[in-house]
Amino acid sequence: MRYRYDDVRASDVLSAWLQHLLLCAEPAPGAALRTTWQARDARFSLRPCENPREVLRDLLVLYERGLSEPLMFFPKSAWKYVRKNDSASAAAGVWRSTKQHPFGEETDAAYRLALRGLPDPMGEGFAAFATCAHAVFDPLLLCLDDAELP
Repeated sequence: MRYRYDDVRASDVLSAWLQHLLLCAEPAPGAALRTTWQARDARFSLRPCENPREVLRDLLVLYERGLSEPLMFFPKSAWKYVRKNDSASAAAGVWRSTKQHPFGEETDAAYRLALRGLPDPMGEGFAAFATCAHAVFDPLLLCLDDAELP
């Protein structure tokens, strides 16, 4: 059981997922292989992962790649993209800044620095973004259970 008294965020989902994968990869004797996250506005549970070591390995490969080159993975935009059935407009709505949404993910100074000279992740770099979003979140979605997510 994990909790945070705030609205659920993509970072909460990722945190729960990583902890859940470790639980499933090396379960303590008698441990229930289920993780539940309770937030102020939502609750979700993760059922046992059939191949946690393989999923962790794939995530570590992405992590290693991200240490040597900018990775087109942005948690908020990627989570919205996969949760809205591969909606590019939903992802762009989280990524882009507007008058009504002035703090889009694109305003993050680290992202702006890392992406200098690279294709726009919501434009010509979208294929790389979509690939990373699916690589990180598809295995999670297969284990998502009892979700009350916005």
